[in-house]
Amino acid sequence: MKWDVLDLGPAPTDTGERWNHDPRIGRVVRLARPAPSGRRFGSRALGLGLDAFRVALRARFVAKRPLIAMNPWTTVAARLVGFRDVSTVGLYAKEGSRSWKLLRAAIGNRPVVTLSEHEAERWQTAGGRAAAVRYGSTFPELNETVEPQAAGAATPTGVTVFIGGSSDRDPNAIETLVREVRASHPAVRLVIATGDHEASDDGQVVRLSSVTPARFSELIADSDVVYLPLADNGRAAGHMVLVEALQRGKPIVATWVAGMDEYFDDVNVIRAESDALPQLVSVGMSFRGRATEVHQYWKAHHSKEAFGERILDALDRLRAGGPR
Repeated sequence: MKWDVLDLGPAPTDTGERWNHDPRIGRVVRLARPAPSGRRFGSRALGLGLDAFRVALRARFVAKRPLIAMNPWTTVAARLVGFRDVSTVGLYAKEGSRSWKLLRAAIGNRPVVTLSEHEAERWQTAGGRAAAVRYGSTFPELNETVEPQAAGAATPTGVTVFIGGSSDRDPNAIETLVREVRASHPAVRLVIATGDHEASDDGQVVRLSSVTPARFSELIADSDVVYLPLADNGRAAGHMVLVEALQRGKPIVATWVAGMDEYFDDVNVIRAESDALPQLVSVGMSFRGRATEVHQYWKAHHSKEAFGERILDALDRLRAGGPR
């Protein structure tokens, strides 16, 4: 089976092609200038929607094969401009929500590759066809080494904990950690970039109101451990931060949610304990000097190339009559 791909991401530069020149891929249709972080006029929904239609319309002139849409809203756009044979990667919708119902109507029984087993099971229960793969990506390289280096990074006896991203983050868990850090761990520096607070820095807890993608990557690289306090909303969340942290050589401590279950290996991606702060300090200290080891784990399991191969294999199974 040979495919054309609709991809809202920018064209690859030094990070390589997602599909690694796989002969199953014919053409990749992209936008010359996708919206930064998926936003246009301050709205992520508007940015994704407009870009989805732009890439779908462009595909009308060049795509000749069955399509793989790398975002579910690109599938919706492709269906609206007349494409019939479209497979989807990712759902990003809570079961029963308006978005979920719209996607069910637009996708129907066409193949879907989800980013978690839980999402695949719920989609199958609703009558769809789905298979799950673990997410992967390759982010632009940084000039810095992957060990903490920059100003504000951990001291030899302290630990820098980074919390970043916005989808399905648990604000109660974050605020609990903030209080514990301020109360009892002067050697811990907590950096929070979730975009929902005014910027502040009291010497221990740093909140950033907004950051560029490049700065976000630097903050991960300057940390000792990345913490993902997730709320269980029944969908995949936190995977982009998890994968970038692994690429930068950083361990991840994450709260268990159904959409994250298969990502835990209990070595590099670790389930958070009920008292997360001592665990974060321990993990951050124990992983110093192990960045190359974590990076190799990312390369083998969560790189863009590994992800692309898993997608194509899953779609081959679905087209051959595998999971509904």
